[in-house]
Amino acid sequence: MDEKVSQSNGGEVVREMRKDMDQVQKKIKTLRGSEKHQAWQEWRDLKKELRFREKKAVLDTLKSCDVVLATCTGADDRYLENEKFDLVVVDEAGQSLEAQCWIPILKAKKLVLAGDHLQLPPTIHSDKAAKRGLEKTLFERVIKKLPHVSNLLVTQYRMNSKIMEWSSSNFYENKIEPHISVKNHLLTDLVDIKKNYITENALVFIDTVGCNLTELEDSEGSKSNEGEAQVVLEYISKLLSFGMGEGKIAVISPYFAQVRLIKKLLRKKKLDFIEVNTVDGFQGREKEIIIISMVRSNDKREVGFLKEDRRMNVAITRAKRHCCVVGDSETVGCYPFLQKLVQYFSDHAEYLSAAQFL
Repeated sequence: MDEKVSQSNGGEVVREMRKDMDQVQKKIKTLRGSEKHQAWQEWRDLKKELRFREKKAVLDTLKSCDVVLATCTGADDRYLENEKFDLVVVDEAGQSLEAQCWIPILKAKKLVLAGDHLQLPPTIHSDKAAKRGLEKTLFERVIKKLPHVSNLLVTQYRMNSKIMEWSSSNFYENKIEPHISVKNHLLTDLVDIKKNYITENALVFIDTVGCNLTELEDSEGSKSNEGEAQVVLEYISKLLSFGMGEGKIAVISPYFAQVRLIKKLLRKKKLDFIEVNTVDGFQGREKEIIIISMVRSNDKREVGFLKEDRRMNVAITRAKRHCCVVGDSETVGCYPFLQKLVQYFSDHAEYLSAAQFL
């Protein structure tokens, strides 16, 4: 917007007025008495005129634009308060609070909500507010109450079909199809990548069961698993030895303590160019290779917020050519939804023991 305004006729007027104000300000330093008072009044008059000209330049620029981009709350900007739009598109509506969405909606003659209510919902810091309905988005309510107005985009252009099929069957009634350009793409299709049992598979499951890699809890209640982090580190080293370059690999974990631990280990090995983030921090992103550290491994078979199905949907579907899950199949598999994930990888992935990496 600043660039557009700067290039407009109004922007040229604003620049000239600022030059005039600078000249007056320089002159003020040389004056005394009533002349100085008059110069200050001239400067104040110019300042008042400048605010008017700046606002007019912005409004004129907005009127000349076919498309205006803003955040939901940004649509409440003072320059847009009287604007109406033929069409408003709210992107990532599945992650937007309903109250936020209504800000641009009230300016619309026609509305399009775009998003995925089967991926992560908005972040709500109050459990009480979430339970009372704040977490439920306008997008989700429209999908459920007015299904006839919704349209599912069925072709995806990111993932190998084996990565996609688990998500499609568990979330989208098997309606998602891969575009031919990505359907069978693998790491071996990239330049100078060695062919082997890892690079020729879209899916790998590294099972930590029986390896005594138990989870720990930090003072803030977040979970980590040092043994599992070591497995991730060794797996990354293998991938790099196969020819994978920088920017191709990312590690995702549902727990911030595990993210922090893996980052620390990577720094020690001078591999801190590998991106590591939580599931929430990686939504909307993608990498050729995604490694998912599940963390949970305990005798009580507790999985915590791994139970949040949508979080796992996001994690798996960040991968383009290769997805590796590292976890304890006995702990993770005790939750029915995650048991489906373990079974799918058992049927379709290269299934390895963590002992091979320790």
